[in-house]
Amino acid sequence: MNFKTDNIEYLTKDNILDKITEEDIFRKYLPFTFEVNRLYNSPLRNDDDTPSFGIYNKFGTLKYKDFGGSQGSCFDFVMNYFNLSFGDCLSKINQDFNLNLITGYGNTNNISIPKISVRQEKSTKTTKLLQTVLRKFQKEDYEYWKEYGVTKEILIEYNIYAIKEVYLNKQLYWYNTKTNPIYGYYFHKTKKIKCYRPLELNKKNKWLGNVTSEDIQGYDQLPKEGDLLIITKAMKDVMCLKSIELISIAPQGEDHYFSEEVMNELKSRFKHIICWYDNDKPGVNASIKLTTMYNLDYVNIPKGLPKDPSDYYKEFGKDKLIEFCKLKQLM
Repeated sequence: MNFKTDNIEYLTKDNILDKITEEDIFRKYLPFTFEVNRLYNSPLRNDDDTPSFGIYNKFGTLKYKDFGGSQGSCFDFVMNYFNLSFGDCLSKINQDFNLNLITGYGNTNNISIPKISVRQEKSTKTTKLLQTVLRKFQKEDYEYWKEYGVTKEILIEYNIYAIKEVYLNKQLYWYNTKTNPIYGYYFHKTKKIKCYRPLELNKKNKWLGNVTSEDIQGYDQLPKEGDLLIITKAMKDVMCLKSIELISIAPQGEDHYFSEEVMNELKSRFKHIICWYDNDKPGVNASIKLTTMYNLDYVNIPKGLPKDPSDYYKEFGKDKLIEFCKLKQLM
């Protein structure tokens, strides 16, 4: 996403590709000059006597394929070539190309977080100015997300930021504490923000943002096409399912519905679309409405068990969630 504040840009995959191309990245790190759709000896293996590595164009995006190993994007290549995590891969590209993008995920760049990080407006009867101040992720933040299978790399991929303060109409509205942390979900397409306090006891005071039904959670991270797409309830579930290699999106709530145009576009990209909402009454009712409206299949966790994928992961762990998904023929 193109996430800016006072001419400051943050370290995300999208911001990197706003400044340089996939081809630039491949040409920077491949130890030879390549031509698209031509095979070379793989730089990822020492036993490649017969050329079996190539760069190819898929739906307008440059990908690599090692016929004796892995395949993927330019970022996947850098991770595999240098044995890096996704976050460290972004940091290396940022440094090697002198992009000067700022990260809020650690001390990779020794740059302080700016005071006001993003300015957004919400169009209602009364226009409201929403501002946030970012902070660096701390150990306790990562420990919270880890309970749901969400790693540092997934947080970066889905544009999740840690927030220090939230201002509404220039007045301090929320501030972060260890017992009530704040996170921000940023949406590339509309440049909107959704602030989330997962430990807030008052459910009406957990969320604050200017997102609309256009801001589909996980949509920007979807592949061009695939076999299975899951429509789930929340960004936390989207990221949890990502941790077990399932692709999903979520509306801004179970009472929000995708337009026919959006559903037709998704159906053209994915062979199967399945609804997976909560197993409580509102979730079941919303699931029935959505699946009936668009002729979709659905899956629910049985009543008496955790209501959604992320809570199921937290209570029973990764292996049990995978076991449940295989039982439901999602994997």
